[in-house]
Order: sequence, then C-alpha cells, then structure tokens
Amino acid sequence: MENHDKLFRMLGLAQRARKLTFGMDATLSAEKRGKLKAVILSSDISENAKRKIESNIDGEKIAISGTVSKDAFGELFKRMELGIIGIVDASFAKAIRENLR
Repeated sequence: MENHDKLFRMLGLAQRARKLTFGMDATLSAEKRGKLKAVILSSDISENAKRKIESNIDGEKIAISGTVSKDAFGELFKRMELGIIGIVDASFAKAIRENLR
C-alpha cells in the first residue's frame, strides 16, 4: 500500500498542476497534439481499451499499474471509474513511471 500512497500523492500533485488527462478521448487527443509523455492503465482495464491505446500510442509511453483498479483511480480523482490516465509533463511522467516499477 505504501507504493500506492506515493503514486497517489504524485498523481494528485500532477492533477493540481493540470498535467493529467483522464479517459480515452482526452488521452488520445493529447497524443495527437504531441503533448503526451506517459499513460497509466489500471490493472482491470478492458482488453479492447488496452488494444486501442497500444495501437495509437508508442509502447514506451505505456505503464500498466499492476494492482490499482479503475475504482481506486476513480475514487482518487472523484470520478466513477477511471482506467486511463495520461501525463503531459515529462518530469511527472518520469517520476510516476519509476514509482510503478
């Protein structure tokens, strides 16, 4: 749980800095504009959504959270469920990806 706490704190900070996108459409839009630095997928994302992300975004940008569910991400950001989070800042992306390893 300690890793989740650190991850959640970093994601909360990135959200306050307005450096996150939420959901498929916003994340793919950020990629098309060339702003997307990383994508976090929840552990229970659907195979269809995962395939769509993988086909549209460079594999090096994709990080899968092995144990954080859509419900947990949704609760963190006060949404119903959240399976896809995009990061549009290189520094936040690097720190969050290191935390997921």
